Amino acid sequence: MDNAAAVDYIKGLLGQQLRVTTADTRIFVGQMKCTDKDRNIILACTQEYRHPPPSAVALATAAAAAAAADPSGAPVRVDMSSRFMGLVVVPGEYITKIEVEGPPERPRRPTPEREGGDGRDGRGPSGGGVEATGADTYLA
Repeated sequence: MDNAAAVDYIKGLLGQQLRVTTADTRIFVGQMKCTDKDRNIILACTQEYRHPPPSAVALATAAAAAAAADPSGAPVRVDMSSRFMGLVVVPGEYITKIEVEGPPERPRRPTPEREGGDGRDGRGPSGGGVEATGADTYLA
């Protein structure tokens, strides 16, 4: 991939929802805002996910084995912990994997075709949100 194609590819990732895995197994999910020459990535509206510690997995496995009559090694489910981080910088030297989750959710803007108004703000011909039809009056 030549330099121009690489730049275009990175520009295409801007605004996308990314899942970034780091060397310490943490996972950051957020909207990509920018990157730099050192491969640092800035994510907005980010959630951080952590794998459970080995002690929690061992405790859950022991509890499942004690509760089950047949300890045949059935799978045990232990949830990851998460927290909202907001705007974060993920250092490039610790990034092990980057995955695109999908485009960010954006609110749909009203259009004249969808709303039936004049397109100014999507609230009808008067723009005030109040419209009378026959004897019925609807207040917004």
